[in-house]
Amino acid sequence: MTEIPRPISYYFDDPAEFPDAIGRPIPGTDIRVMDEAGRKLSCEEVGELWIKCPAATEGYLDAAEENRAVLVDGWVKTGDLASVSAGGFIRIVGRKRERILRGGFSIFPQEIEAVLLSHPAIAEAAVVGLPDPDLGEEVAAFVTLKPAAKATPEDLVGFCKERLAHFKFPRQVTILEEIPKGATGKILKSELVKGKF
Repeated sequence: MTEIPRPISYYFDDPAEFPDAIGRPIPGTDIRVMDEAGRKLSCEEVGELWIKCPAATEGYLDAAEENRAVLVDGWVKTGDLASVSAGGFIRIVGRKRERILRGGFSIFPQEIEAVLLSHPAIAEAAVVGLPDPDLGEEVAAFVTLKPAAKATPEDLVGFCKERLAHFKFPRQVTILEEIPKGATGKILKSELVKGKF
């Protein structure tokens, strides 16, 4: 994150004890998990991670609108969806802009991607929300297969259905030769939403 060009968390404890956490805030770094209305959430509730520290940006040059969207009284709104345990461990669950809202349920693509990647045939997975007239968004998965591996979209939907809540599993799985990526190797989910693959 360029707005905070230093680490914000660390581990004094055994990371294996909290495998899905990124650690606790380093000294001098304050964190909050906030809801959409800007209210602080309780432990274990998921909301946007806000950070305040001496290294945080004071704003973007000549970008008042972006500053209002990202900065609030010295706090940087990260765009990460996270929760904090009673012990202070931060757990990132996804990106705010990638969250899928399906029929009133919040779905985090990373959870579904992790299930797909546990399938022995899958090499890569990307999950997005596609517009749906009834539900708002529908969960769609795009995968590549490992060399010589075999799986059908129906197999993969069934695999997810057995492991995820009824509102989370993808109704559509598309098997691609290659998932679109940018120059840095990051998956371009926006291209998947646009159907450019």
